[in-house]
Amino acid sequence: MARKSKKNALQVWRDLSAEFKNKAFKPIYLVYGAERYLPAQLQRQLIDRALAPHERDFNLDIVYGPDTEASAVLAICHTVPMMSDRRVVIVRGFDQLKGNRKFAAYAKRPNPTAIVFLACTGNPRFNANPYRMLMQKAVCAEFAPLYSNQVSQFIQGLAKQDQCKVNPDAARLLVEFAGTSLSVVANEFQKLRAYAGERNVITREDVLKASGQTRENNVFELQDALTASRRTDALSIADQMLLSASNERGEGLLIVAFLVSFFTKLWKMHGYAHARLTKYKLAGLLGISPGLVSRYQEAQRAYPLQALEGVFSALLSADYELKTSGGQSPRVVITLLVNRLMSAPGKVSH
Repeated sequence: MARKSKKNALQVWRDLSAEFKNKAFKPIYLVYGAERYLPAQLQRQLIDRALAPHERDFNLDIVYGPDTEASAVLAICHTVPMMSDRRVVIVRGFDQLKGNRKFAAYAKRPNPTAIVFLACTGNPRFNANPYRMLMQKAVCAEFAPLYSNQVSQFIQGLAKQDQCKVNPDAARLLVEFAGTSLSVVANEFQKLRAYAGERNVITREDVLKASGQTRENNVFELQDALTASRRTDALSIADQMLLSASNERGEGLLIVAFLVSFFTKLWKMHGYAHARLTKYKLAGLLGISPGLVSRYQEAQRAYPLQALEGVFSALLSADYELKTSGGQSPRVVITLLVNRLMSAPGKVSH
């Protein structure tokens, strides 16, 4: 029964979703990893598929690890269902459940009429109980963060469920704006779907307009201005992005998040410098379109490896300032950030 899959989080979610749909339930599930959106979706699917609405009052228990202790949860797990074939027990924050080592014994002889779903907030230590025993007896699934190209696939899945289509360029752009957190991406997709209205195809232009960007003033133009050392243009683009936003601080955080993603890709490119990869292979590793590889290579030349230390330091400082109550105004923070990125020690000016 044990399973520790090496599939990515999206593939793991699809497999378990299919099992739940077919009601092929196992007695114990253990999920863990930094990605929280997909396990939350699985919990909803489990409830929907395992219990009819009228069965849930007596046969569904959702408990929070930090708020209880293992003996009380185990008593629930051993309880027989009432007027139902099964009961569902969901433990959120299982790794914070006091005395959870007791689940090692439960894993050996689980209640056959219960489905126990244990969700961890981090990565367990599988060399110690209860995780060592759960690894042997339970269905174990890791939900690690997805790469950018995998998040694009996730977006396409959301679109299919909503009976619409997202152009590949639009999906990649949405990832650039929203990052790789699936909860954030799903929320931004719903906003984008509402913006598109009755149209069934979402384009790159929709993403730009729905996010408050324009062709002349968006994060990609900011990226190019930084690469080309066009300080005046970079400052103007960043300023216009903040002025057109309904929430300057939120927009500032989005700008920082995009730049973190951008410079992280450049850092990765330096690691692949001697690998002699084709542009298609490199694009796949970075999660970008092959057509963008040349632009990233130009940026890589502008920001040698020694310059990236100062870049990430500047981004960290800007993120901290924007998240600090009573800190400097977003326009000041972003202006200082742009200047620091332009003046990073080791940056090559064009």
